[in-house]
Amino acid sequence: MPMNHHRAACLWLLLGALGLPAGRTLAQSFPMTMEGYSVVSQLTPAPVRSTAPLAAPYRAVCVGTNLQVVDESDPAHVRIVSQMTLPGPALDLLVRGSTLYIAAGQFGIILLDVSNPLAPSYLSGFKTANASVLAMNEGGKVLYAAGGASQFEAINVSDPLRLKSASYGYVPKSVISDLAVVNQTLIAACGGKGLVVFNLDRPGNPLQVHRFEGLEAAYRLSIDPVSQSLVAVADGDLGLALVSFPSWKTPTLKGSLSFPTQAMDVKFLPGTDQVVVALGSGGYAVVDVTDRSAPVALSQPATPAPALTVTTSGARPYLLCSGSGLFSLNASNPAHPVTTLAVAGQEVFGALALTGSTVYVTRGQAIQI
Repeated sequence: MPMNHHRAACLWLLLGALGLPAGRTLAQSFPMTMEGYSVVSQLTPAPVRSTAPLAAPYRAVCVGTNLQVVDESDPAHVRIVSQMTLPGPALDLLVRGSTLYIAAGQFGIILLDVSNPLAPSYLSGFKTANASVLAMNEGGKVLYAAGGASQFEAINVSDPLRLKSASYGYVPKSVISDLAVVNQTLIAACGGKGLVVFNLDRPGNPLQVHRFEGLEAAYRLSIDPVSQSLVAVADGDLGLALVSFPSWKTPTLKGSLSFPTQAMDVKFLPGTDQVVVALGSGGYAVVDVTDRSAPVALSQPATPAPALTVTTSGARPYLLCSGSGLFSLNASNPAHPVTTLAVAGQEVFGALALTGSTVYVTRGQAIQI
């Protein structure tokens, strides 16, 4: 086999091992001087990863490692009013009062003073293991942080300038992917281990009281703000699951709804009996859960990029669609919801090079040459 054909064949084997499709689109070639091929670089991506409402009409949005504060008065014309660079991407945002808590992965937790959204300022930081999701107790004194492992950390934030570790909570042989608090209860989404319930009578020392395992892969969860006893779960291949907690020790699976693609996230729409489910490459769905035992999809629109996250906190709901950005969602007519691009993002790029002047660049799930 000629050398160039051999290298090309090896490249496609490498792409297959990485799980990338072999389809390609033509783009510009770049001069290369290295011999053979190799993974050259990971170009700086700027996907929109997280968002949280601040004092109206402002909202914090993380685009790559850039934290933007935007004026969302007009969702069709969102205006950036301030921004600052973070040491890493913000994987989750939580606001309590004038403090913005940022889960920054390997960089731990970052606290910003956002009392003046036009000029946010650094307060303090706290080192914890790969923080990616956050929750806070009702009193606002203890922060809970998890990062894709089998434990979460309870952190005393009474003094925002001097955070202190209070304790750890463990769910053996699990991956904690989400946390939510309602009254004196903390619920953790733990993949194949289902939902794990902790009592927060002592917020700094959560006590496990029950585990609900009637799920397949609990990934994200949302608590009904009205009943405060119904939990909607994004459960991968199972889809949407509705778990009722008449008491926190006696949960029951009320109903479920499957989709052609995996359920990635779910949130209740305030003031309705509806939830929005992010479905990755399948877009999103607006689902009526009035009958808990038989949820009904009212619509399932497509999105320009995989819908990964839903947020319904603040003035209006939003969808985070991978590298395409942040989209405001108008679901006043749930059969025909409308999305509008609010903040643009950028897909993750990578590069694979061959001898000569041709470079194969991955962009999201596509390959450009």
